[in-house]
Amino acid sequence: MNVELMDQVEIEALQEERFQAVWPHIAATSLYERKLRQADVEVNEIRSLSNLRKLPFTHKEEIRATGVFERTPLSTKDIYAIYSSGGTSGAQTLYVWSEKDIIVQTEVAKRILTSVETTSSDLGLILAPLSLPVMGHCMVRQFSAVGAGFIPVGPTDPEKVVSLIRTLPITVVATLPTVASRLLEYMKFVMHLDVDEQIQIRQFQFGGDFVSNTRRHRLEQTWGAKCYDFYGISEIFGPICGECSHQDGLHFAADYVFVELLDPQTKRPVPEGEPGVAVYTTLWEKGFPLLRYWSNDYVTWTWEPCECGRKSPRMRFLGRPVDCADVQGRRLFAKDVEEIILKFPISDEYYCEYITQDEGPIVQANIEAIPDPPLPTQELRDALENVFGMPVQLNVADPGTLPRDQVKPKRLVGFPVNTP
Repeated sequence: MNVELMDQVEIEALQEERFQAVWPHIAATSLYERKLRQADVEVNEIRSLSNLRKLPFTHKEEIRATGVFERTPLSTKDIYAIYSSGGTSGAQTLYVWSEKDIIVQTEVAKRILTSVETTSSDLGLILAPLSLPVMGHCMVRQFSAVGAGFIPVGPTDPEKVVSLIRTLPITVVATLPTVASRLLEYMKFVMHLDVDEQIQIRQFQFGGDFVSNTRRHRLEQTWGAKCYDFYGISEIFGPICGECSHQDGLHFAADYVFVELLDPQTKRPVPEGEPGVAVYTTLWEKGFPLLRYWSNDYVTWTWEPCECGRKSPRMRFLGRPVDCADVQGRRLFAKDVEEIILKFPISDEYYCEYITQDEGPIVQANIEAIPDPPLPTQELRDALENVFGMPVQLNVADPGTLPRDQVKPKRLVGFPVNTP
């Protein structure tokens, strides 16, 4: 039976079956053997997924503090490759991959790309590193999974990218949302070129950062292409979930990964639809298995069937701790701010800074003007004061003057953060 047509009860039964089969593989990993001893838990005490709550979480700091072969039960002869994390949020970490990992990632990628109608007729452009970091290699396999050709350009001069998309029949681009925004900006304002019939891009596949619906709408209007949100993490692979044509949440491969969605303070499950931190346990004989991995990724989760007919759970990625702030006792995500700020006629670049003054804190919203139409400054200020709950000062900069040196720019700067 098609796993994505299974209902919640059927998927949870499959997860249980797969966990029991893979548990000896996970428990044979040196890192987890040690964690079990420290928790005073015997291997045979963990008989089902419900027993996982007896075990401590696995954190990125622990992974960085261990050797690559402490995190795999495989011998050298069973290793397919060793890749790394991207290193955008800390030092690169090495991960062992097995042949089984390739099979699973290819299967999941085929599901996701098929659901957005990427086919063997497409030619994909990959704007991600193709060296030690794993995600560029995952992008190669996602296009290969549906028989599509690909061009592994990696991070490069935007003029070269513009040249490629104008001279080659590239129909799909896999990249970060900000890269798509900045590429368009460079083409329009530096090269003085418009999106025309020479550019055949019909869809962008985003990953690696949050994308708001307002940014998506801007990009779809200006590029004339659909923009789909995908999600993956280096510790598993990408994409592990992705949108379908309805663009209403990311269909998650729950047959291969068990997810606990927990409150970052209480560590208790959050209600369906409420934000929580995703905690991952992998359900196949992965080169580097995950056991209650505290991802630090804030997501929401629903089992509500999608309009496309699939019953697989859907998640929405909200961001990481760097993408959120504590504002007057509530958690505010940069994604929520972006939903509001990019509705106004400003450039795609902005950041909001928390500033302490004698009279109390204020938010300085740093934005760039565009030539036309005029900016309704009072309306924008009112909208931002409503979301932040404090006074907002607008700093309107000239076009092209805000920093563009980070591919994952920090949108909320200097705010108090209650890190989980």
